[in-house]
Amino acid sequence: MKQEIDFYEKQICPLWIRILISVVFPLFLIVLFVDNQQSTLSFILTSILFIGVILITWFASLKIIINSDGIYVKIFPMFKFILYKWENISNIEIRKQEIIRDNRLSLRFGFRLRFRFNFFQNPIMVYNFAGKYCLQFVWKGFHSVKISTNQPVEIEEILEKLGKINQQTDN
Repeated sequence: MKQEIDFYEKQICPLWIRILISVVFPLFLIVLFVDNQQSTLSFILTSILFIGVILITWFASLKIIINSDGIYVKIFPMFKFILYKWENISNIEIRKQEIIRDNRLSLRFGFRLRFRFNFFQNPIMVYNFAGKYCLQFVWKGFHSVKISTNQPVEIEEILEKLGKINQQTDN
């Protein structure tokens, strides 16, 4: 990041989901251990998998940075920020999150990161953690991107300051 940070937000998985996963998976392991119908190797591999899921749930986060370069997005466990440059962004707006109910072909990657591709419409990249609002824009003319946020007013103020969103004029 070359410029100073104008906006920063970090979202984590809701606490009730982290606690639920941290309780359910160990209970499942206890049932597997008591039942003991499987080999020791498969029990160890299952334990490692469950511990990995618990750790990812507790440490996964979504970071959003907005500055004069563009919009940076990072989901931990990824190590680098993804930069959406202002030159490639159009139709930027802040909206309330909607539940998507459709039968389109959906591909899901990572922890609450969704890439939806429909053969008849433009692809959509969604970064969604715990936000009730989303920053939505079109990237490079065809690729729609949605980033969840809990601070829509602050983002709108920063976008107006940077001149990237339509400002309301008083007549």
